[in-house]
Amino acid sequence: ALPVVRMDEVKRPDKNSAELERDLSLLQGLSPEDIALLVYTSGTTSEPKGVMIALSSIFFDAEAVISSAGPNKDP
Repeated sequence: ALPVVRMDEVKRPDKNSAELERDLSLLQGLSPEDIALLVYTSGTTSEPKGVMIALSSIFFDAEAVISSAGPNKDP
């Protein structure tokens, strides 16, 4: 099984130092080309297929949302 790190929980205040250290060590050495997410879809063909989403894609999508809406603005 591959290790899973939930980014929203990495620096959770109630984590003990061993849990935090483990999560941070899993994140070291990642590159923008590494796969962050697999999305499975059948689309209109009814043929299942997987789409790989790179870390850089998620980063740039989040950056675009923050820059257009602002981190503290209401939607």
